[in-house]
Amino acid sequence: MPVDELAKTDICQHALDVVAASKVQHVHIVGRRGPLQTAFTIKEFREMTKLPNVESHICLEDSKTSIMEEYERLARPRRRITDLMLKMADNPTVSKSSNKSWSLEFLLTPLEVLTENGHASAVRFAKNKLEGKEIDSQKAVVTDEVVDLQSNLVIRSIGYQTLPIGDGNVIPFNDKTYTIPNHYGRVLNHKGVYCSGWAKRGPVGVIAGTMTDAFETADSVIEDIESGVIKPSTSCIKDITESLLHEGISVVDFNEWENINEEEMRRGDKVGKPREKIINVHEMIRIAKSLDS
Repeated sequence: MPVDELAKTDICQHALDVVAASKVQHVHIVGRRGPLQTAFTIKEFREMTKLPNVESHICLEDSKTSIMEEYERLARPRRRITDLMLKMADNPTVSKSSNKSWSLEFLLTPLEVLTENGHASAVRFAKNKLEGKEIDSQKAVVTDEVVDLQSNLVIRSIGYQTLPIGDGNVIPFNDKTYTIPNHYGRVLNHKGVYCSGWAKRGPVGVIAGTMTDAFETADSVIEDIESGVIKPSTSCIKDITESLLHEGISVVDFNEWENINEEEMRRGDKVGKPREKIINVHEMIRIAKSLDS
């Protein structure tokens, strides 16, 4: 996204300043598995391919055969995003007014960062092959073949792994899927205990999917309250708050959070943005406590 467009969003000013001064010309987006295992949505992908004055390159040389073999079995959402990737691979976007570009590359596992004079110069990858029958559960297995991608900046995004609570005996935990066993968010064999998000279903999906997942758990809580399975305590919030205050922990309630929200929007309005985020925690607390609403 162009800097002048980013400036109209709620991006923090210090981050905008860094982006504006950036000399990055090409970004490699690298995945360990293949194009049929991607987690992004078609909307996210389409927006990337339409970045103004930025070239897009989708690298499917090592994946087209497997795509064609599985194509007829793909669900409609997966087929739509696959169609778009195939189209972009055959017809990459070209920009005559910019030297910026990005590429999407698959079946690569990082082995090491190569350096020159103490700075990153490239990343060495092992080429992968996929093993397994079901598309979604196929595993990336490294081969002996390697490839180096030139790069002066390396950013890792290697997934998320939920940790058990205690030794796993307090709350049940599946150490193979790294999730809490549950039924619609209800922790199995633990009445009145619930989970949501990646602890519930693993690190998959986007924000909208995580929201839907949270709604499902909330529906389970409401259903259990209405059916009498659990009986909420009206003093619960008060007890928690008093306990935290006793430990010297500052508590920000919803009304005080609204003070922060209003101040961020006020600052943003002055510079033509939805909000100007406050990034200092001490400043947040000061604003929350000093503007009683």
